[in-house]
Amino acid sequence: MFDIIKLVELSNKLPCSDIEIKLAKKSSPAATINNLIKCCFKDIELVEMSYEKLKTKDASLLKDIHELVNCLHAPTSISQSMFSGTISLKCRHLRENCIDEETVKQHNQTIHENDFDDSEDDKENNGQF
Repeated sequence: MFDIIKLVELSNKLPCSDIEIKLAKKSSPAATINNLIKCCFKDIELVEMSYEKLKTKDASLLKDIHELVNCLHAPTSISQSMFSGTISLKCRHLRENCIDEETVKQHNQTIHENDFDDSEDDKENNGQF
């Protein structure tokens, strides 16, 4: 019964609804951590963050999330290094995805510009042949 009380108390400390917390809970502690971070830091661009940067914004919220993840995934204990590493890795992956998306956009733009240039060349050549 104590665990349920602790779970409710910890859940109430987070800026998420009960439904959001329920949906954030996954079988993997890392997935739960990532989902709770997205849920609790909605107004922050995680692409620009790391665990340390989030900690400077709201250390007590991170502590509450860590405690909740430990409660949700008991008896598995989530170490501080695993918790912080999971958050930093998620932020790094988000940055890499943004870089990849920007590279694809630039590549597609270049292809589109080259296609356009080729079609202009074709128009010029049509008059000569």
